[in-house]
Amino acid sequence: LRGPLMPLRKGGEEEEDGSKVRSSIDAKYLAAWNDAAERHRDDLQSAAQYRKICLHPTLFELAVQPSWLAPSFLAAFAGGQPDAAILHSMVEQVAPGIFAFDFLSAHFCDQLLCELEQYENSGLPVSRPNSMNNYGVVINAIGMERTMDALQRQYVRPMAMALFPIEGETIDHHHTFMVQYK
Repeated sequence: LRGPLMPLRKGGEEEEDGSKVRSSIDAKYLAAWNDAAERHRDDLQSAAQYRKICLHPTLFELAVQPSWLAPSFLAAFAGGQPDAAILHSMVEQVAPGIFAFDFLSAHFCDQLLCELEQYENSGLPVSRPNSMNNYGVVINAIGMERTMDALQRQYVRPMAMALFPIEGETIDHHHTFMVQYK
């Protein structure tokens, strides 16, 4: 995967509107774009390699399995997307703007943890969630991005829209990761 070729402009050139273009800014953004594209390509290659040795192939599919969800959460969505009142009844507000509720089943959590441990031991490159954590894995980078997309689209976004009506409506992407604290 390569980023699109972006034309670099020479310093002092003018745009059609008469504004000056700074080539150093163009070069900085081009370098950042190419770095991101290369990291993404590497993640895709690692994910493709890992898919051949993963423990639980269903975790890498597009369809959310009912067994992945906590029974109480699944029941709320049994008839389609529930209204906000039903979703509010499922949560406990532990502090202003902070909510707790059962979402994922113990079975799914166990499979996910086993999968992450398997990936860590596979010898494939590990994408860390940030520069301050050496004990985490970006879930998208191991090939589960579409799985997380489906969970977000079908369940997280409706819940977020009920709990945060303005902000929840705009949820359309994620940086999904797990961290281990020692």
